[in-house]
Amino acid sequence: MSIKISGTVVIDDSRAISGTSVTASSFIGTAATGALNMPTGTTAQRPVPAAGMIRMNSTTGLPEWYSSAYGFWIPFNSSRPVPNIGDSFQGGYFAGYISYAGTGVASHYLIVSPKASGETTAAWDSTGGGSTTGATSLYDGAANTAAIPADARYAAAQFVKGLSIGGYTDWYIPAKNELEVAYYFLKNVTQNNYSPGTYGSNANAVSPEPISTTYTATVPGQTTVTAFQVGNSEAFADYYFWSSTEYSATYSWNQYFYSGYPGYQDYYYTKTNALYVRAFRRLAI
Repeated sequence: MSIKISGTVVIDDSRAISGTSVTASSFIGTAATGALNMPTGTTAQRPVPAAGMIRMNSTTGLPEWYSSAYGFWIPFNSSRPVPNIGDSFQGGYFAGYISYAGTGVASHYLIVSPKASGETTAAWDSTGGGSTTGATSLYDGAANTAAIPADARYAAAQFVKGLSIGGYTDWYIPAKNELEVAYYFLKNVTQNNYSPGTYGSNANAVSPEPISTTYTATVPGQTTVTAFQVGNSEAFADYYFWSSTEYSATYSWNQYFYSGYPGYQDYYYTKTNALYVRAFRRLAI
């Protein structure tokens, strides 16, 4: 016999119900005193997700549910969504956390845009003349980008401000320390970090990235997220990337994803240079 059921279902014995997603084997004991036996599998065995799915993850030993709002599985014991680096997330990919207060406690998720729609080359300021008031934050790229005037001379900012990706329009050029987080966790190349002991300090970083400390030659290493490894679909170009953090009227900070100087940060490129730009967005925790 097949029974279609809607509304509240009360099961007070072990008789089978078919025609729904609930069967006798889903229960141990009775509904009043027993338990629901959830589907169980490893992380690799997750089904094609849909909102509201729940399952037992035998890899982590924790039950989890799928959030369509965040686009990934969330453990039941989590006080906040905990994506993995490189997970599809909020219109792009999760790139790490940032601490606006500089305390090591995360304040925002950082999201890097898809390469095909969110990466280009452009000048920071094609005229190279004059400071940009309000574009000096080391950690708040959204504020920096908003402060850059709506003028064609600021091609990099105009590119990101015009983006609509995954239904989101709040993309920006990452600040110096935001861009460094992406380098640390999504380093594209295999080469050792340039001049270890000198570059990589980031007061706004969140563990496990070193906080206000310097790199070693081999830490960070190339990302384990295959799509972000050099030559693959989401990898940062093997070159230099603008941040939105202005250094002076003539220069702005940039981050080297370039295999010749990986990890290096400097302000030696004048704003008139057409360096790479990769759009970011953020989500408050």
